[in-house]
Amino acid sequence: MDLINKILKNKINYFIILISIILYIRQENRILDFPIFLNYTFFLILFFVLFFINNKHSKEIKRKSFLHQFFNILALIVFAILFTTMLKIPLNFAIIKLTNGNQIERICQINNYFSGRMEKIYFIFDGKKQSIRFKNEKHLTREDIIKNYMIKLNYKNSIFGTKVIESYQLIKNKNTVHNTNFTS
Repeated sequence: MDLINKILKNKINYFIILISIILYIRQENRILDFPIFLNYTFFLILFFVLFFINNKHSKEIKRKSFLHQFFNILALIVFAILFTTMLKIPLNFAIIKLTNGNQIERICQINNYFSGRMEKIYFIFDGKKQSIRFKNEKHLTREDIIKNYMIKLNYKNSIFGTKVIESYQLIKNKNTVHNTNFTS
């Protein structure tokens, strides 16, 4: 717990954590098929590095209670998740910048729509459920979007087999289009 206490005592770390969370949340949801193995790899590496650093700093491990060790492991898990998201920020920027090839167009069936703090459209892309943020400027109902619209994606391939959405449109069966374009 010594390492955790040192991290938590330094006020600048709170600022760095807050900025990282804001940057991660504010990133546009433009990347499809992000390899999940990278998330697990980052997490496991960071967890074990933090675990060994913490144990090196903590010389009285055997005298600590089970509850103390449990909260220590829990804190290491939280920090490993946090540092994993911090590592994903530059990786996401790299994925977006390293797109290659021509723009590809694909029309996908919308299978769900959630509104609230963050509106999202869910669709099936290459057999996987994907989502993208959506601004419902026309105030369409959930049922209307699911039943009467499809999503037209314009994307490019990138590293790790990911796809970066350049723009998308909701397409109604009668050529009524709601445009939402990203700027890169």
